[in-house]
Amino acid sequence: MPQHCNRTPLLPIVSALALLISGISICLAAVIDVGSGAPSDGLTQRFQNAFFRNGFAYLVSLPPAGNVTRFGATGLIQEFNSVSQPAGSSTTGTANAGPRLALIKSNMSTALPTDGSVDVAQVLANIYSYYTSIGVNTAGSPTTDTINCPQVTKIACEYQFFNKNYVLFSYDSTTFNGDNFAVRDPYYTKWKTLGGINGLGPATDIERNITIGGGAATVQLYVNGEIFNNTSGTLNGRVFVVTSPIYGAYVKTGDYSGFLGLPTSDDMVLSGANHRQTFQGGNLDYTVGSGVDPAVKLPVDSLSLLPYATSAFQLKQGDTLAIHANLYTANGAALTDRTVTWISSNSRVVTIAGSGYSAVAQAVGAGTALITAVSEGKVSPALTISVTAVCCQIGEGAPNPIISQAFQDAVTAVGAATLVVGLVYGCVEAEAYRRFRRWIGRTWFRLRRWRGRFRYFLRCRRISLRITAAGEE
Repeated sequence: MPQHCNRTPLLPIVSALALLISGISICLAAVIDVGSGAPSDGLTQRFQNAFFRNGFAYLVSLPPAGNVTRFGATGLIQEFNSVSQPAGSSTTGTANAGPRLALIKSNMSTALPTDGSVDVAQVLANIYSYYTSIGVNTAGSPTTDTINCPQVTKIACEYQFFNKNYVLFSYDSTTFNGDNFAVRDPYYTKWKTLGGINGLGPATDIERNITIGGGAATVQLYVNGEIFNNTSGTLNGRVFVVTSPIYGAYVKTGDYSGFLGLPTSDDMVLSGANHRQTFQGGNLDYTVGSGVDPAVKLPVDSLSLLPYATSAFQLKQGDTLAIHANLYTANGAALTDRTVTWISSNSRVVTIAGSGYSAVAQAVGAGTALITAVSEGKVSPALTISVTAVCCQIGEGAPNPIISQAFQDAVTAVGAATLVVGLVYGCVEAEAYRRFRRWIGRTWFRLRRWRGRFRYFLRCRRISLRITAAGEE
């Protein structure tokens, strides 16, 4: 009789293997979870805490798109698919409906941040999509969660801060200038200084290069103003902002494309509540609390002085001269509300006392001085005044200040004696001066002993010296 082998049915074995493979797949799939792949249990817990914070878990679908992985030089990241975006899909969407959202930690430390930044940041879909185009090496790691913009724009937007002085803005739908804008230095620092999101507000445009009136700059637009970074000329590297209340009046004049052109200063205080901001083509002035809009003040283009003369005015010591300044714009219109500063080139010859547009020059010593008026950086043509002094002061007429001072020292050295010097031709020669000093030395002991009044005459070429000496009391 033939022998029959004892065979195991093949179907049950195949089924068992299929179940085993399926189980392995299920186990492998279950390994990818929130925080899985992090270097330590502590970091896993941090990712899980961030996942359940502020409703982030309701914006994403599970399982995560992958484990926690390295991000940048020191950070960690875990990506998630949007809840409205099926796993494996690459179709972009609008707010929080893009292909991916992310949890990002800037370092691998388990210590909580002490600088006010968030430990593991939530980066929502629109911002994350924009962020990946810029890169962690450029913008840095996020220091806050994605934040909704205040309701100051027609289209809703979100923004987020990053640790390389960046803030990114993303709008839920495309605006006139686009839908994604980055604010970086030097704009970022200026924007933060002026109140950030609650000051200038969200960015509404990219940085744009402009050239106006011979000046070059880059400008970025915000809801409540503009920031200008000068890139040429004497203002190269200076950053100015135009914001409320100046901004509204500036826009009415045509913004930087109008006659005012680029700003050349920030809003500055003139005095009390009076403010001014200067531009290439003029100024905008306003008074805080007045309720009056800023007014355009055209700049000073030229000044003239009256009386006018092509030659020097001749004055004697003690005489005065009244002077008046006229100020004009580039088109010849007279200006009557500007500050004028009066300057004398030699106050030992002519002093100048100014009051607004008028001044009085007074001759105080022999010589020549130039008088000018200055307003808003513009200088008037000089008015020349020549002064003739009554002869003579001690040392006056000497060829240089050193010799003049020596004569004054001689008078001081005599003490009780009084030295009167008469200069016939208004000059003192060095040789005569040296002889005079030697004579003073030889006769010094006599002047101390004698009483009464004596006259001595020294003659040397064109010089006559009269000396009146009085003895000690």
